[in-house]
Amino acid sequence: MLIDHIACFLLASEPFFNQKLVINSTSYDFSLYIFFRTIGRIAFPIFAFLLTEGFQYTHNRKKYALNLLVFALLSEIPWNLLHSGTLLYEKQNVFFTLFLGLLCMIIYETYQQDFKKQLLCFSGIFWAGILLNADYGLKGIGFIFVLYLLREKKIPQAFISTCFLSNTIPYTIGVMCAFLPINLYHHE
Repeated sequence: MLIDHIACFLLASEPFFNQKLVINSTSYDFSLYIFFRTIGRIAFPIFAFLLTEGFQYTHNRKKYALNLLVFALLSEIPWNLLHSGTLLYEKQNVFFTLFLGLLCMIIYETYQQDFKKQLLCFSGIFWAGILLNADYGLKGIGFIFVLYLLREKKIPQAFISTCFLSNTIPYTIGVMCAFLPINLYHHE
């Protein structure tokens, strides 16, 4: 995440980091900036995975959700200042995405026997995601929920989740790399 943020906020405007890489007299549409951002794509899937693990092992889900919401609200101040130089910015930080993903898991388990309540609550969460314009958007919230639903099926989890978040080849590589440590995890 640190490498991604360095690239995004410090290197994006530096010409040296945006030059196409040249290997054997062939120019590739790949720069150091893209390389750093690709490494950064590893962070969100790991954070989302850790969220789903924390959800399963926490003793107090309400406190877990409240802590995440508090971090979302506190992080919003530096997030907004960094992006816009003011306290207002059109997008909310990734903690809001994680919080809404956590709510999806809570709702899924709380109303497991009542599909209508699940659907109503999920609709509310997805509208909140749209209105908040949370980082990673609805794809991020859905990604967290897919990770949770497929937690016992590692290969489908990695494949479907990678497809869910991928929008360019370098970023797809970063997301795929995140599933290496995720799939090596054995609940210990």
